[in-house]
Amino acid sequence: MLVNETLRMVLTEGLRAYSDLAQGDSDACRAKLVLMRRDLEKFLDASNGKEMDSEYVVFESVCVPFYDTVVGYLAKYHPDMIDLLSDPIADTRRDAILLSRECKREGLEVHRVDAPQIFQDEGIASLNSYPVELLKRRFG
Repeated sequence: MLVNETLRMVLTEGLRAYSDLAQGDSDACRAKLVLMRRDLEKFLDASNGKEMDSEYVVFESVCVPFYDTVVGYLAKYHPDMIDLLSDPIADTRRDAILLSRECKREGLEVHRVDAPQIFQDEGIASLNSYPVELLKRRFG
C-alpha cells in the first residue's frame, strides 16, 4: 500500500472518530481511534519503523514520516550493501536519479532533508528523501 493511500485511510478514520466525539458518542470514537492506531502501527512496522544498527547511524537523516534517503534506507535494511560502497555519495547517485524520475512519473513528492554529517563534511548539505514504498521496491 502506498504512503498516500495509508495516510488517507488513517485521516478518514480520524475524521470519523472526531465526528463521533462531536456528536457525544465517545465509545464509537474510541473504537475508531483504536482501529486507526492499529492500522498506522501495522504500516509503520512494515515500512519505516526499523531501527538502524549503531555503526550505520552516521547515514541517518531526519525525514518526513514514511520517507527516507537512499543511504538511510540502505543503512537500516541492507547494511551489507553499505559496506560494499566504496564511496556512498557517488555510489548512490544513480539510484537517487532513478527514484526521482519514478516519483515524478507516479506523481509522488520528493522531499529535501538535511544530509548526514558525513555528507556535509564532503560539501553536500541536503539529500532527497523518497517514499519508503519506492525504496522497498528498488532495494527490497
